[in-house]
Amino acid sequence: MILVSSKYCSVRMLAAGILGFLLAGCVSGYEVNSSPAISVTRGLFAGGAFAGGFECPWILTTRGQLDLSAPNRWQLATDPVALIDNVGKVVARSGDWIEVTGPGDVVGESMCSPESPIVADEIVRLSTANGARAGEFEAVGCGVLTSLSGDLDRLDGLDASQANEQPWVLDSIEARAKASLEAISAASTAEPGDHSVLTEALPTLRKIASAISAMSRNPQSIGGLRSRIRSLLELVERTRGQFHCS
Repeated sequence: MILVSSKYCSVRMLAAGILGFLLAGCVSGYEVNSSPAISVTRGLFAGGAFAGGFECPWILTTRGQLDLSAPNRWQLATDPVALIDNVGKVVARSGDWIEVTGPGDVVGESMCSPESPIVADEIVRLSTANGARAGEFEAVGCGVLTSLSGDLDRLDGLDASQANEQPWVLDSIEARAKASLEAISAASTAEPGDHSVLTEALPTLRKIASAISAMSRNPQSIGGLRSRIRSLLELVERTRGQFHCS
């Protein structure tokens, strides 16, 4: 089991053999199974907040836009986006390439992401030269497009009453789209030569983020936007094809 703590409900593992618990009221917590294995994940750092005060750090990876559960007592600043460690040092800003080390085989989901989280024992900011391998930025672009496709599928499954009863679903999807757009924009500006595929994805991301924002402001219209959602899904798939995503 787990102990959920920190400003944005990060997941932490209790010592072996000690009974864990899920902190009451922490709606973005997880139930996690973890092995003693160590996992290393690289990607672009992103972050954002949505209605209700939920603050979400993400890592944009080859697998998609994943919730990043930072070490205990780390914080996420949202204006501007920055990940701050327990002594107040800025570890990463939106669009920074980072390497995360933590327990492997973690499963669960949160308010921030429907995918399994990345639980971090250590987070290090890497320069492009030290951090990125050949093709990694392109693969991250494919991963982000995969997450966008999944979020649009979630929207497609909502009717107006569900959108009204579960406004956080729209809010979280909007926050994810905006955060990935901001991170990729920042990365593309910093290292344009090394982020060509991500740069090419920006028009698609802007279009989708704008459409999702419009939907979130008027959830009653969601039922009448099926064709719009599906056209956006087709746009994502065409873009994936342009990038030769698997």
